[in-house]
Amino acid sequence: GTEPGRFVHPLACAVDAKAGVAYVVEYGNWNDRVQKFKLDGTYIMKWGTFGNADGQFQRPSGVAIDDLGNVFVADACNHRIEKFDAEGKHLLTFGSLGSDEGQLRYPYDLACAPDGTLYVAEYNNQRVSAFDTHGKFLRTLGLPGKGKGEFCWPWSLTVDARGRLLVSDTGNHRVQIFNLAVN
Repeated sequence: GTEPGRFVHPLACAVDAKAGVAYVVEYGNWNDRVQKFKLDGTYIMKWGTFGNADGQFQRPSGVAIDDLGNVFVADACNHRIEKFDAEGKHLLTFGSLGSDEGQLRYPYDLACAPDGTLYVAEYNNQRVSAFDTHGKFLRTLGLPGKGKGEFCWPWSLTVDARGRLLVSDTGNHRVQIFNLAVN
């Protein structure tokens, strides 16, 4: 449903264990938004609507939290990342449609590493891009292909407790693991 605390098509969630909250991104029926819950499932708040202005989304697909409690949303069909504070205040938008450094094509997911690097799985660019939490482009990982370190439609990613980046390389039917200390 479209009411607070209900979902049309939830795609991803992230937990801020320090704050004791979870964020869920969803889309469908022009219900593109972020919802915030206590860890017991109690609804707290929501923000965002369908659109392309700051604070709006077109298919929010991924969500991540940095060490300061900021919320990053992969706004897939707007080809960008949006940054919010824990109360939903828009802080920053970065990325634009394209394949040059710092540009994005369907960012489907993101994850924040312990060093603060934000990794973004780009479905149509067949790569993972890395940014700092201020939106500055740092580097890319991968190229289109089937070999080691190459991707075919990377869909989601996470950073594990050992500091490794795990990327679901859906078109190649595998998960690739990168040791961030050496990449």
